[in-house]
Amino acid sequence: MKRGLRACFTAICGTAVLAFAGLGNSVPASESNMRATVDKPATIPVARRTSSASAKAGREQLVVTIDGYQSSPAGPVVFVVTTICRGTARELGRFGILESGPVGADGKTEPQSFGFSLPEDSACRDPSEVTVRVAPTIGDGKGASVSIQGARIE
Repeated sequence: MKRGLRACFTAICGTAVLAFAGLGNSVPASESNMRATVDKPATIPVARRTSSASAKAGREQLVVTIDGYQSSPAGPVVFVVTTICRGTARELGRFGILESGPVGADGKTEPQSFGFSLPEDSACRDPSEVTVRVAPTIGDGKGASVSIQGARIE
């Protein structure tokens, strides 16, 4: 199986259940630290929704937008998005990038957005912040990072 396909398959299957490891080491995000690495997850504030129309219809989702990525020479990684719900960390979803090098560093790449369904629990449907963590699927993931532009509820 080709490496790119294997990495995609591995990311989709979620072979490693690492959703909550490292949450305690998260750093609140600011302009300068909305970057997650294997060693340092990023905690991102979630922009409030501008109207309650989508919330009433039950169609809202969390959208995380990234504007930069660096792959790991040690193997593929996935990015795990979690939030705190009723005092417990809860995984909202994962995403991966299939590029094998820097993306967005040259300023020519458009930001990419990833949508995640919010939990059915009404107490969990409006998170104030989310954590993005880099989780290796093969190897140690050292060198991988993602630059987060922001998170919002749509």
